[in-house]
Amino acid sequence: VWGVLGNNKFEYRAGLFNGNGLTRSANDNDKFQYNARVSFQPNGAVPLGTYSGAHQSESDFETKALGKPIFVVSGAFEQNDLSFVATDLKTNLKSTLFTVDMMFKYRGFSATGAYTWGEREPQEVNAKFDTSGWFAQAGYFLKPETWEIAARYGEQDPSDLVGPDKITEIRGGLNYFYARHALKVQLDYGQIKTETSSGDRKNNELRIQTQFIF
Repeated sequence: VWGVLGNNKFEYRAGLFNGNGLTRSANDNDKFQYNARVSFQPNGAVPLGTYSGAHQSESDFETKALGKPIFVVSGAFEQNDLSFVATDLKTNLKSTLFTVDMMFKYRGFSATGAYTWGEREPQEVNAKFDTSGWFAQAGYFLKPETWEIAARYGEQDPSDLVGPDKITEIRGGLNYFYARHALKVQLDYGQIKTETSSGDRKNNELRIQTQFIF
């Protein structure tokens, strides 16, 4: 269910799912996944209530025509109980997660970020543990709606009971848009660092990808 309130300033969404992923014809336990999300857009710049409104997409293609910035802040909740799903009990976790995220766009600049935290409870007798993570990402058009530079940084702590296990990500990118998101080429270089008891493990990545939507 979803709806919009207050002249495109508030949006609410809620859902109930079988919780076990795509392409499954039946629920594999008697539990469900619960999701809820609320968004607040102070200046009501773009229509809410769409599958992927302008406030949720990366890069600023909208504010030149609007003549004002887009700013959206949202909060979300998810609970998914995967108890008695797999034979490997360590993977059977009950997760309760909360997220706060934002999007800002104006004059070719765009920024997005999110912070997630929550609790996971193993089906086994093992103790509950907290998990958290965050990221910040920004982009700017060197040539309007064509060439964009971007950067991203993120951190994740899978479990507060295990250490060291933090994962960090840093990236820089260059994007070329031929027809906005319908046809674009993206290049980025980054490093993923994972802390382990035997030292840090670093993976360097160079990626190039093309998106074509028709």
